[in-house]
Amino acid sequence: MVQSYKILLIDDDENSAEEFKKILAKQHYSVKQITGTENQYVIMGNERPHLIIMEISDVSVAGFDLLKDIRRESKVPIIIVSTRDAVLDKVLCFELGADDYIVMPFDESEFLARVKAVIRRSTPGEWLGGLDSAEDNLPLEKVVYPELSIN
Repeated sequence: MVQSYKILLIDDDENSAEEFKKILAKQHYSVKQITGTENQYVIMGNERPHLIIMEISDVSVAGFDLLKDIRRESKVPIIIVSTRDAVLDKVLCFELGADDYIVMPFDESEFLARVKAVIRRSTPGEWLGGLDSAEDNLPLEKVVYPELSIN
């Protein structure tokens, strides 16, 4: 049986939230979306996500404050997705507790690989023969990308 990992998506923009949901649904992730203004503590307590994906696109400090508040209350991994590509923004997010930072626009396959890697690092026992399907635990025989093939 394949484990359905729960992802909490924090995004105020409904259009971008729908795009994230479509991408994550391809890998059978269960996604719950909230806005940055909703009470994340109530949601965090009820949902117990495996991962938080937080979109930060504006220049206000609200997103940084929210990241800091979530990290103070929880150790759940957090991926920041942002149009902001300044090194200072990235470093600040890592210092405030982000586990990864992805600049938009991004490649869908890289985004999914990063999501999977962060979840794998935060739930190591599950990836060593616990909740994943047996198929996921087999060694890869071949990896194919549009312009790359590794045998």
